Amino acid sequence: MSYIGRHWRGEFPLPQSYWLNGVVILMPFNIYFRALEVAFQQDPPQSPSIFVEAFLLPFLVMIPVVIWSGVGIWRSAGHRIADGRKGWAWVARIVVLINLLTLIGALVTTSRSSYSVYEAWRVESRSTYSVKAKDNYVIFHGTITDAAATELIAKLNNDKVKRLVLNASNGGFMRPTMRIAKVIKERKLFVVAMAQCESACTVLLAAGHTRAMLPDTMMGFHRGTLVGLSDTAVPEDEQGDRYYADAGMSADLIARIRSHAGPDDLYDPPLTDLIDDGFITEIFDQASHLYLPAHEWCVAHAAVCARTGRQNWQAAHGPHPQNPQ
Repeated sequence: MSYIGRHWRGEFPLPQSYWLNGVVILMPFNIYFRALEVAFQQDPPQSPSIFVEAFLLPFLVMIPVVIWSGVGIWRSAGHRIADGRKGWAWVARIVVLINLLTLIGALVTTSRSSYSVYEAWRVESRSTYSVKAKDNYVIFHGTITDAAATELIAKLNNDKVKRLVLNASNGGFMRPTMRIAKVIKERKLFVVAMAQCESACTVLLAAGHTRAMLPDTMMGFHRGTLVGLSDTAVPEDEQGDRYYADAGMSADLIARIRSHAGPDDLYDPPLTDLIDDGFITEIFDQASHLYLPAHEWCVAHAAVCARTGRQNWQAAHGPHPQNPQ
């Protein structure tokens, strides 16, 4: 600790403070972050946990080291200036100022994205999910995370699996969602949404070859946004729109979805909007326990189809705890 204190007070000669406690000590951080940048460009992290552990935590560790190094160099240079040896001392101080401005710039530019990643990490760390294979179908429940995607994809790639049941999902993260959606589309799976399918879950439904729901399945749509930053769209948002369009959604309906900014601002279209566009192809009829063509089912149940799934849920079960205001 005495070494740390002596540098902080500027008691070391300027060459030792600058070259050893500045350049050499900070070199591992510089090498690490440059290598990390290259790695992230080649293979972007799929999980916020990877970003937090690989970037955010080391960056937070580096900040006090940079401050300690800079203060010691500044004070050591001050002692040298007081002795009348100004030239090299002022150069060292200018370098310290440049490093300080660089650090402040990095803090400013990464503060919003780092906050969003931290919030996403908190969401991911608290998220739960389950994946169960049964006969020729797989049941997914919960939040779509990187771990959930890995487990679900492994089950869906079984040739025996023909159907995916989305049983109460409030969505999740877009990158793992796109990984799952790709497999669903390639395998031309029958996808049915039960109870609740909101946010990113609707993209999984859109990827299905056959897309079914119950009359009281709560369907909530919004454009993809960064967690904690509802005004910032995610790059995968356009991919999600392509899945919607491929499933038959009109440009007008997609535009209405895009006007809603996050999980607290869900758009609940009536069943007729989803069925007339061809987005929903079949309805599970609870009386007959059969999947029936959606258009035909709505002819016999016009009043139900004129409402949203959430309204039908409320009529049958009462208010849902996640019902948006």
